[in-house]
Amino acid sequence: MTGLPAGAQDSRWLYEIDVPVADQSPAARVAGSRAALQGMLTRLTGLRTLPANTQVAAALANPERYYTQFGYQPGATSGELRLRVQFSPQTLIPLIREAGLPIWPTSRPAVLGWVVVDEGEGRRQLDASDQADDPVAAALMARARERGLVLMLAGMSAEIVSEVVPDGGGRPAPMEAGTAQSAANFLWEAAPEVLLEAAFLQDAELVLVARVSGAGVDGWSARWELLEGDTPLAFQARGADPDTLALALIDQLVGELLLRYQVQARGVQMFELTVGGLGAGSDYAAVLRLLAGLEVVDDVAVVKVRGDRVQFALSTIAEFGQLLALATADGRLVEDSLSDIDADATDLVWLGP
Repeated sequence: MTGLPAGAQDSRWLYEIDVPVADQSPAARVAGSRAALQGMLTRLTGLRTLPANTQVAAALANPERYYTQFGYQPGATSGELRLRVQFSPQTLIPLIREAGLPIWPTSRPAVLGWVVVDEGEGRRQLDASDQADDPVAAALMARARERGLVLMLAGMSAEIVSEVVPDGGGRPAPMEAGTAQSAANFLWEAAPEVLLEAAFLQDAELVLVARVSGAGVDGWSARWELLEGDTPLAFQARGADPDTLALALIDQLVGELLLRYQVQARGVQMFELTVGGLGAGSDYAAVLRLLAGLEVVDDVAVVKVRGDRVQFALSTIAEFGQLLALATADGRLVEDSLSDIDADATDLVWLGP
């Protein structure tokens, strides 16, 4: 599978990163910005370890060439100081390309997280509000952000559960008083096919279902599944504490996503796309900006104009399926499956704005 799911996310946060520093001295800032650049490169490539090559080494020796602004802020612990650095895609993407590194495009799928934790005193679901005071939620979200994964923790609703849990007569069975505990038990015990149905009802394309066991003699562990399409993928992760468990789980999840969405460094290819529905010059300009702004596209040229249809030629390092999915990821361009006007190019329709 090479396509990307629809629904591109706002990617600006991917280019911002903060790291701990000793103080606000120039030497500490240089060291901090070097660490930030290294973290940024791992986030944009998907690689956990950067290869040793001359382009990467030269960039790390001069990190100030790649960021646009920086600032300081207090950390989570008393006395901690963090350097926040905003990087520029206009400088980082060429660096990644010159270094021959893969690219994980910033039009990344969001992953809905259904996470249940059992520490021996009852099960609880995690949601976004738990990040501040729950160690498991905080660790998962911190590692997801570090790797550049869009993870949204959300509790399973009573309504969804009642839709997918039939009683003996085949009718939806109400939850026990609609309690959060019963929803957590459902997630812990539900069969994969039931979870797939729940994900469909939630209108979620990618769902992480994680059952986390903690505080046992063997440390922390998680049984988790990735729900995508019709076939769930099952994994296991372990760690001595929530931080190491989250590192193992999120790294496994990112590794699986990279098999689908990472664009490997390869030779440039030429593909054509025909876009219809361009009713004004502003539509044409918006489509051109969208296509030229894709990190995997080197150049966009107009081949033919016919009424409200424009045929574009794109030079890219992506495979055609990846290019098409990236172009349509935010929903402004959609495939026109009914058109056969130009058999030599794939037809898209501009919905804008």
